[in-house]
Amino acid sequence: MDALMPPEFWASFARAVSLSVCAVVLSRSLLPALASWRSSSFRLGMLWLVIMAPFLMPPLLTAYGYTKVFLHLNRHPFLEELAYDLLLFFRVFPLTLLVGHCLPRRLSREGFFVWRTMGDRGSDGFWRFRWCHWEPVHVVGGLLVFLYVFHEFEMASLLQRPAWTVAIFDAQAQGYALSATWRRLWLLALMQAAVVIWALGLVHRRDDLAFSLSGSESGSHGLLKLTICAGLGTLVMVLIPLGIIALDGLKGFGRLPQAFSLQGEMRQSLTVAFVAATLAHLAARQLARDRMPRTLVLAALLPGLLGTLLLSLSLHGLIQWRVLEGLRDRPLALVAGLVFLILPPVTLLVFLARRREFSEAGWLVTLSNAKPLRWAYLRGPHLGIWGCGFYLAYFEVTASAILAPASMTPVMVRLYNLMHYGRDTMLSAYVLVVVGVPLVLLALAVLVGRGLTSLRG
Repeated sequence: MDALMPPEFWASFARAVSLSVCAVVLSRSLLPALASWRSSSFRLGMLWLVIMAPFLMPPLLTAYGYTKVFLHLNRHPFLEELAYDLLLFFRVFPLTLLVGHCLPRRLSREGFFVWRTMGDRGSDGFWRFRWCHWEPVHVVGGLLVFLYVFHEFEMASLLQRPAWTVAIFDAQAQGYALSATWRRLWLLALMQAAVVIWALGLVHRRDDLAFSLSGSESGSHGLLKLTICAGLGTLVMVLIPLGIIALDGLKGFGRLPQAFSLQGEMRQSLTVAFVAATLAHLAARQLARDRMPRTLVLAALLPGLLGTLLLSLSLHGLIQWRVLEGLRDRPLALVAGLVFLILPPVTLLVFLARRREFSEAGWLVTLSNAKPLRWAYLRGPHLGIWGCGFYLAYFEVTASAILAPASMTPVMVRLYNLMHYGRDTMLSAYVLVVVGVPLVLLALAVLVGRGLTSLRG
């Protein structure tokens, strides 16, 4: 740990750059197909569920499902790295489609047609026009992919791939001084802050966000490519690893009632996730207001966009100060870290929900007495947004491992430690229970919320 940067820094950097470029290139051919999709809201919702499933799948579970596959690939370093890069790509690629869908080109269809028919494409004016009115969509998506790949820790740790996050985390676990760590990370933190500010700066005004993407029309060929890519990502990142875990776990369910010992950890994790999701949702509703200063929004979102490891180490360093040492034995630092981490995606979802509420259809629903419509447009989306925050906070590993007090072991941290011993039937049964309980609770919350809305009208 004597160099300015961890030796694994350049491996992580090269991986992040290459995957972000690949994601942008592929998304450019799929975004017009996504914009031209014309179907019912249910089918559109199912399409987005399939697209975003690889990103929403906890990476620790994906890595655990493929543990034995990577053990067989140990003798083939190139194939091992290629397999890991493909898993990462399938996980982060949906971000480019989400950004492209929410951040349209600042150009009408008519203007886009004029741009395409311009004669002198070699002129400086043509390329300035192209950059100002088209490329920011792809640049923001590429930068977001870069940040997520560069910060990746859980899959790299479990699958034993070189990554600077794993090197720093292991050094801290072995007692390396936090001050020495920050002497090596300050330059890295500044670099990531610059990337985040650049990405947010390209989003010129929040009212540029919309639900459609202006662009060229796409035929059945584009829709077929979109369906294949989305289905392949869900298959590789979600269905196959969950199928492997389920087949193993069903064999261990018979011994589960006598052997299960994670009840305390689950209660603690569920409570912390509930509090973090509630606070993040309340903060996001304030940040999404029209008159909220952009500087304040940037200051609130920047810590979570810097990555889990840098944020967790920063908060961990703060509670070492004598003034704040009383927080070491309390989960307040963990709650604060989770709130900062889930605040960016929760804020985006709240903003999109507010645009829907204040649309023409939203106003009509507000004035009507149709209970199903009022649920679909007004209350249901916010409960779903809170559920997304709860889900992300519950399955967070890195922040939980660094910021949890000594008297508390979050359940995902406990599973993370056990998974390093390999995959077996009992551990897979544990995983099924730990994953299934919060999902069942979220489903019950949706049913109860919808029932209360119907009763109140």
